[in-house]
Amino acid sequence: YGNGMPPAGNEERERAESVLDTQLKIFRQDSTMEGLFIPGNHDWDGMGPDGRASIMRQSDYIRAAANLRIRLVPDSAQPGPVLVLRNDVLQVIAFDSQWWLHKYDKPYYPGAASDSATQEAIADSLNRLLSEFDGKVSIVLAHHPLETHGPHGGYFPVTDHIFPLRNFVPWLWLPLPVLGSAYPIMRASGYSEQDVTSDEYGHYIETIGRVVNAAAARGRGPVIFASGHEHDLQVLQPKDDLW
Repeated sequence: YGNGMPPAGNEERERAESVLDTQLKIFRQDSTMEGLFIPGNHDWDGMGPDGRASIMRQSDYIRAAANLRIRLVPDSAQPGPVLVLRNDVLQVIAFDSQWWLHKYDKPYYPGAASDSATQEAIADSLNRLLSEFDGKVSIVLAHHPLETHGPHGGYFPVTDHIFPLRNFVPWLWLPLPVLGSAYPIMRASGYSEQDVTSDEYGHYIETIGRVVNAAAARGRGPVIFASGHEHDLQVLQPKDDLW
């Protein structure tokens, strides 16, 4: 979880394999189930410089340990989007949102020589997939949400202002009133690219949100954006002018 799939021989490799095996077992128990792993920031070496290689190793491990019913999408550090499923009722599309925020080595689209060119290609591909579908429901899967009312969106409970050290050591209930507010304020100011207040995340929201909103406005069916990142459950109806 913390830093993705390390190379063979690394002291953390066995633990990383055990984490994936625990999840793979769920789908192995029922031969009719399909399992999708959606890459997130921790899979990319915890946002570190070995991110691309870490995702490649995770792709290889899932592929070798399972079959085509269980897969990482997009695969092999590619940004996507990937059309996972389409029938008369539903289509499912996945893309790798950490690709947008990753500061280190990552693959570009063929013919694209920069982040911005690949981002434009991703948005165009997602728009095409949503535009050509005349079914009822579109589900778009990515790790990073377009809206959140959790810590990544700058929302912190009062306890985080009084006991800020619990964000680093969960059992450390050391009260630091006033001083403790520094951490939530820093997070809300865009300190981390993993928070919606950062410039990088804001550009991601603006670009992908514009595509999703346009698809919903066409009225061909509801568009659901399903994501992770926050460690809670949120079901949100976005505001019309949010993106």
